[in-house]
Amino acid sequence: MSTDVVVIHTKDRLTGVVQAVGHRPNDIQRRWWESALVFLLFTVAYSLFGHWLVVDKHVVGFETLDRLNRALMVWHNDPAKLSAIGFDYPPLATLLMAPLAIWRDFVTSLSAVPVASAVFAALTMVALNTMMRRALVAGPLRYALLIALGANPLVLLYASTGTRHFVWIAFLMLGLGALFAWYITADVRFVMLAGISYAVAALSGYSSLTFFLLSAVMIGAVLARLGADGSEVEGTVVGFAAPTVYVIALWTVFNLILLKSPFSWITRSSDSASSGGLDQFSAVELLEATGKLVLYG
Repeated sequence: MSTDVVVIHTKDRLTGVVQAVGHRPNDIQRRWWESALVFLLFTVAYSLFGHWLVVDKHVVGFETLDRLNRALMVWHNDPAKLSAIGFDYPPLATLLMAPLAIWRDFVTSLSAVPVASAVFAALTMVALNTMMRRALVAGPLRYALLIALGANPLVLLYASTGTRHFVWIAFLMLGLGALFAWYITADVRFVMLAGISYAVAALSGYSSLTFFLLSAVMIGAVLARLGADGSEVEGTVVGFAAPTVYVIALWTVFNLILLKSPFSWITRSSDSASSGGLDQFSAVELLEATGKLVLYG
């Protein structure tokens, strides 16, 4: 008894797929030099202003100093311990500061404080500039908008004083920029790049999880409106969500192994409750703490 084997070629398999798979559609011309220039200018500007604000005027938050101290102990504790990062902050909010703490004098002089936020604020500006280029915003208007946003007093303060907000905002904007590129070009690889960016953002600031959920719903809605079948919608959404779901699950397992509580990253987070956490909690209290963490963390 013989069975017929039907070989489906890639071209036939992709028939009806609304996204660009296997080839790169037309996109804006790459200008790496422009992105590098925007990054360099904002990094230098925020670092110089932050040096004056932090080192000369001593305007710095306790939380920033706490994270910087933990990053310093990663290298210079006796013995050096990666566990100094702790669990009460999102892990990458401290870990990404660790390279600056290699040089002790750079940290103890507080010169590292403005650089810690200036780099990520500059990445945010690069992502915004690229998004505006894809939206065909004219160069002079684009630069004026970047300067106006970058000089906003609140942005200037957060970008120059070492706060952790721009750490997750930078990766969030990179993810949103990738989704914007996907919407314009229909190139599915941008969805996967966005998923990776959102995963890094999730471990840098839990507030990004709100945008992650909204983006996942948006991807499914856009594909459904374009006429994609169920397999394409499901595959794209799963491909986008997998990195973030994986890192959150992994972080939950670490909490279970080391702290004997899988949800310590919610209940004992510095952002979850002003009372210092919820050691004993009900389902309602857990949801309430999660909501506060996502909205304000």
